[in-house]
Amino acid sequence: MLQKLPPVLQGISIQTFNRFSNKTLVYIPGYNSTFENSIKAKNLITLSSMEKINLVLYDHYGHGKSIGNLKDATLQRWVDDTKAIFDSIQPQQNVYIVASSMGTWIGLLAANDLFLENRCKGFVGLGSAYLFTRRILDSLTDSQLEEIKQSGVFRKPSKYSKEPYEYSYKLLEDSLSLTIQNYPVGDCHVELIHGLHDTDVPYSDSETLAQNLIGNNGHM
Repeated sequence: MLQKLPPVLQGISIQTFNRFSNKTLVYIPGYNSTFENSIKAKNLITLSSMEKINLVLYDHYGHGKSIGNLKDATLQRWVDDTKAIFDSIQPQQNVYIVASSMGTWIGLLAANDLFLENRCKGFVGLGSAYLFTRRILDSLTDSQLEEIKQSGVFRKPSKYSKEPYEYSYKLLEDSLSLTIQNYPVGDCHVELIHGLHDTDVPYSDSETLAQNLIGNNGHM
């Protein structure tokens, strides 16, 4: 299923379930999410067992049991780590991806080679949050932005945590260059699932994303 992992993934918490299949499913979590506490990940473990599909779960750098401090993380680092996992999947494997929230952004960028090689047979994006850093930056006044540049972190209350979520300025700035526009996905079947009444990530974000995927034969 997975070949020898490259040095870049040392310290990244990865859990695999080998079902001796020619299909491998990779789950990409969202921001501040870990696979151990994820209902989605638990459901995918059950699914992989029932359908006999290999499964790869992992925590992003700075999350869960993976090394690193979240304040030092960048979107590019997460994309590179995810691509390294994809590159470690045996070449005869057909790859399927389930990505949640920010994970859709990371997954699409990291799977570029899989799309070109037509090895990614299915991609499911759940509540795709690929504009959230731009939305944060656009919401800030000039004085707030200057304060964040000085402190290095932006804190935002979240209904998912007693403590506010922290977003480093390093992350916000780095993410601006990682856009998804006219993005080729080859023959991969893409499904974007998004709640109409999602209060965290607007449904329209997934609509816009679908319009920016070239060759997408999936749907919302």
